[in-house]
Amino acid sequence: MHSTLIMFAGRLLLACIALTQATVIGAHIEIGPMLGHVGSDEARIWIKSSQTASLSAVVSTQADLSDARRVDGPVLGYQTDNNGHVQINHLAPSTQYYYNILLDGQPSLTAPYPSFKTAPEHGEPTHLRFAFGSCVGHVGQLSAAA
Repeated sequence: MHSTLIMFAGRLLLACIALTQATVIGAHIEIGPMLGHVGSDEARIWIKSSQTASLSAVVSTQADLSDARRVDGPVLGYQTDNNGHVQINHLAPSTQYYYNILLDGQPSLTAPYPSFKTAPEHGEPTHLRFAFGSCVGHVGQLSAAA
């Protein structure tokens, strides 16, 4: 009986420590960030957070984000499975921008910060490169043939 009580108390203590750490650490990026549409004056950045959180982004033309402006996005929660995107407007054409994602106002990424380049103004000639990607899941399907 005494050893069962000690084991229960130990498990309860571990659960309390884990809950406290989850509360202190807060939300973090679980998947992403991924760029969506990037036009000549706008960009969309998608993420999935680990838990309910307010999504924001800071964007700057400086790699160190020294002149960054903040753009608020939606609250990521249960109804969206903690997924969402922030749309950044009023960008300059053909310009390199650096960004950081904020969850509940806290920076989620560290330097060097990711970046994107806006498209040129409508009608200007340009070169275009794009890539496709996909998830293979937790167990890849490209194993050795049987």
